[in-house]
Amino acid sequence: MPSSSLQLALALGLLAIAAVHGAAPTTNAVNEWSNTPDANGVFTASGGEVTDCTADMDVFPNKAKVSFGNFSVEYKKTYKIVTNKGYTPVVKYLLWQRGCPKPADADDTTKYAASFEVPLRSVALTSSTYFGALEVMGERAALKLIDDFNVYSSSPCVHEQLDKGSTVLASALWEADLGFYTVPDATSGVKVANKKLNDLKIEASFASCSWDTITEKCVSYKSLPGLVYVADTRETTFYAQGEWIEYHGLFFNRESKVMDVTDMARERWLCHSASK
Repeated sequence: MPSSSLQLALALGLLAIAAVHGAAPTTNAVNEWSNTPDANGVFTASGGEVTDCTADMDVFPNKAKVSFGNFSVEYKKTYKIVTNKGYTPVVKYLLWQRGCPKPADADDTTKYAASFEVPLRSVALTSSTYFGALEVMGERAALKLIDDFNVYSSSPCVHEQLDKGSTVLASALWEADLGFYTVPDATSGVKVANKKLNDLKIEASFASCSWDTITEKCVSYKSLPGLVYVADTRETTFYAQGEWIEYHGLFFNRESKVMDVTDMARERWLCHSASK
């Protein structure tokens, strides 16, 4: 029989293990990217996952607060629901944490336009406007595909990724049919699968909506894998438009980082306005 002191030590040790095992995270799980691409020009990501996830565990301790932008986020324990109110009709996306079970209704298309495991690790952009958002939050390496007419950028790092092949520049004709990237055949015009693009394993494509001048609504104009509409251009104030970086950040669990950025930008705006 162990002594009473040994029994106490064992009990305390078991309590310590129990406290760590299955403990809720203290910060949101985010991607940790390699500093340089591998031989194939690909940046690799680690982290971003939680272990021992339970249904009652709050895996998003860092939460965004939307004050001006025309979107919202509702946090559950292991997933969050993002609503784009600037698109017509309103669209909702379900984002569940890597390492946690996929919610039972995640694929319910009557509720959600799409569902994603977050943080995202491979995305496509149809507008260079969003380059800055990814760079600021530390997710530039997640950028895998850009429309060839939307590479207007002064970012040397984005151009380096293009040069090294970790980001692909492709014709704006690419779109999704039956879950695959397809492009028109040069001879027949018939759409065929594009292996190069499909090998990128794009998880989500961020695209601005198209403004219909007749209906005055923000509507779709293209079919893309895991389409995520952004309606920042429909905002009428600096505050509201600036908050859409938070919208992007929700898909990467970067709430803490982008909140710091928007707060700093808002503070500078107020300071300059007051000094006029």
